[in-house]
Amino acid sequence: MMAESEVRVCPRCGSPADHNAYCSECGFDLRSQGELPTRSQWAQEREKPSEGTTPPAPAPPPRQEPPASTSTSPDAGAGRPRPSFLRPLPLLILGGALIVAVIVVILIASSGGGGSDQEAVEQRLEAVLAASPYGVGTPKVECPADVEFEKGKLVTCHASAADGTTANVEATVSSTSGEGEFSVENLIPTEAVTSECSKEMAEFTQSLELSNGSCEVECPDLAEANPNGKLSCTFSLEEGGEGTVDISLGSDGKTPGGSWEATEE
Repeated sequence: MMAESEVRVCPRCGSPADHNAYCSECGFDLRSQGELPTRSQWAQEREKPSEGTTPPAPAPPPRQEPPASTSTSPDAGAGRPRPSFLRPLPLLILGGALIVAVIVVILIASSGGGGSDQEAVEQRLEAVLAASPYGVGTPKVECPADVEFEKGKLVTCHASAADGTTANVEATVSSTSGEGEFSVENLIPTEAVTSECSKEMAEFTQSLELSNGSCEVECPDLAEANPNGKLSCTFSLEEGGEGTVDISLGSDGKTPGGSWEATEE
């Protein structure tokens, strides 16, 4: 059994990597690293002092207040403390500066500029996958914390569906206006493929007088494109009978390639 000090961990938070693509604690993209550090290596790096740090300056000596003057001359009050109503002035100036800084941050955040916006990307990709032509049931998308929401950027996240299928989602940000628009690059539009195959299967079974009704085809909600590969689905006839159908994919790996094979169980 591997010693705990030799377990490979996330270089950001120190959580066990467990052969995952992303850290289960902080979402860091583990694939972007070369060799992950061990627990002992990570701990040693944390114990090293930061470069460029300097020891704190010694505290200044306590201020010596001048003795109270007993002189009755016009300058007798020169050494006295300032009236209390003058002392809060620096605090008022500091508070005003903080208010201005907060307003600037709000304006920048509401301007719609690029930058990291994990929650916005996750929510928008979930909406894209739930809609046509993907039709993913109850999609859940998880993106790394440093994902960039900028036009032209390729984002890579992880998705899961209600039918238990999972897949990595690669999408290009085509627009940042409004809620943002994304073009999914690597997933099969299963809703469109399922609908087309259902129609063809119904026509096929009717031509062979196997059925006079409809044929329902069910394909995985999430499936990554496989150029010139196959997509395995199931079918059921309205009048009884069910089985599997292997749909051939074209060179893009996303659309039917013109042939398929059905096997009745």
